[in-house]
Amino acid sequence: MTDPVRVLHVDDEPGFAPLTAEFLEREHAAIEAETTTDPAVALDRLAESTFDCVIADYAMGGWDGIELLRAVRNRYPDLPFVLFTGEGSEDIASRAVAAGVTEYIPKRESADRYELLANRVLKAAREYQPDDEHEPQREGHTRRRDDLLQKTQEIAGIGAWEYDVRRDVLYWTDQTAVLHGVSPEYDPTLSDAIELYHPDDRAKLRDVMRSAIDEGRPYDIELRLTGESDDGGTVWLRARGEPQWGESGVVRIHGTVRDITSQKRREVRLAGENNRLQSVIENVPVALFLKDADGRYLLMNQYFRETFDVDAESVVGLTDYDIFPAEVATELRGDDRQVLETDEPVQLEEQVPTEDGPRVFLTHKVPIAGDDGTPQAVCAVAADITDHKTRQQRLERKNERLEEFASVVSHDLRNPLRVAAGRLELLAEDCDSDHIDDIENAHDRMERLIDDLLSLARQGEPATETEQLSLQTVAKAARETVETNGATIEIESDTDIVADESRLRQLVENLFHNAVEHGGDGVAVTVGDLNDDGFYIEDDGPGIDREDREQVFETGYSTSDEGTGFGLTIVREIIDAHGWELRLTESDDGGARFEIRT
Repeated sequence: MTDPVRVLHVDDEPGFAPLTAEFLEREHAAIEAETTTDPAVALDRLAESTFDCVIADYAMGGWDGIELLRAVRNRYPDLPFVLFTGEGSEDIASRAVAAGVTEYIPKRESADRYELLANRVLKAAREYQPDDEHEPQREGHTRRRDDLLQKTQEIAGIGAWEYDVRRDVLYWTDQTAVLHGVSPEYDPTLSDAIELYHPDDRAKLRDVMRSAIDEGRPYDIELRLTGESDDGGTVWLRARGEPQWGESGVVRIHGTVRDITSQKRREVRLAGENNRLQSVIENVPVALFLKDADGRYLLMNQYFRETFDVDAESVVGLTDYDIFPAEVATELRGDDRQVLETDEPVQLEEQVPTEDGPRVFLTHKVPIAGDDGTPQAVCAVAADITDHKTRQQRLERKNERLEEFASVVSHDLRNPLRVAAGRLELLAEDCDSDHIDDIENAHDRMERLIDDLLSLARQGEPATETEQLSLQTVAKAARETVETNGATIEIESDTDIVADESRLRQLVENLFHNAVEHGGDGVAVTVGDLNDDGFYIEDDGPGIDREDREQVFETGYSTSDEGTGFGLTIVREIIDAHGWELRLTESDDGGARFEIRT
């Protein structure tokens, strides 16, 4: 070819099209390249001047390369068109071939990509030999058609076909035959090809082919074949068709087929998973909902709809102002805005009216990001905690009354005891009687009872003011406050424990006191570490019978005349407040062993 090959390159990257044009002209002196960044301008240039080939990118702002290809095909059915794109995918390739692309070349990073592009452009341009009616010579058209159709087999297993409307001839690639489960030598008519599809899908295929021929309407449909896959399942194909116009109407239809069996099976699995998820969403006993950035509901589950009397058919598009009083809706909207503006989840209590009266919900709200990564919606789960709040308030009032009662009892009992102790001291100076010691012991026991009652009344709250403590240091301090009466207390611990210091010390004191009180004269008490996070306190006294080991923690239980029956109950309360575990067993010497796992 002695005449220059005029190429129009369309790419919305201002720097890329001129660069490609320069490389093409360097590769082949016959190429003359013109560039534009605007597909609309490209169509104007094609109308104003003569070009031998069009090169276009896929993604170009408001247009894509296939839209430009269709526009070119409607005006110039056989003008070579090369899609040179960095947005390569199986789907794009299939659409491009169906629309009648001449070449599909990815913009891969390689040293020879411009040489490859130049060679393909020259080859396509030399086969493009239009006559006065813009119809290619039959030989050139046939060679280009066969070359294009066979090349598509290299692109992700896509089969290509072409139907010549005027001659009623169907051309298939080998890959198309393979996808239909027939021999590559099979040369079907259009009617033969339709019969390869499932009986329930044949009418649909006939209808879209007729619309393509009569109205120039492209199609993209999913069809089942009559045959089965290797594992006995249904074979699904995705079929595309793109009409091409001539002077007298649609002259041919380009198309592709692609096996989508795996995709359809995934869709079936996903549909099953979605159905299960939808079932969970609908039946979970909490309110679950989704709102967009403007506060419009996108989803709400059955619990929400029934609680707030919302019609299932009118969910989408409602706002809180359609469901709740204005002041409540404004508060809820403010909570949503906080989530969207901070891009952080929140947990809060929200009080809202229902037909059964005001209810309190513990609501967790989380932001949902859009494609650009910014929050576009709010997803929330709200649990009705009204009954829990009512019980909590009743318990708080009960605890307040108990605290008040304990303080009053402590004051009202201690004062008479102090008076009695004073009078007893005066009595001891005036007379000598064995009864005085018994009375003093009774007073001491009453003091311990009051102390234990107050301590027990103030237990039960979780231990929140915790810190890392040395068990050895706490145990030594406790040892100093306990009357040992000849007992020995050995501390063999070097562990640290996260605990409330005053409660941990009281626990250790009570266990020391219990060992001294019940272990007999000269009892030996040991504090040591457990291998699996925790500690033990054991003695070598008579121990606790197996059948009594649960009973000893009950309020008021004691086997000693001097005991109050509250010491081990307090131990249990302190352990529960920390979330620890307690095990009462027997020491190696037969005594009691208390194991506390932290």
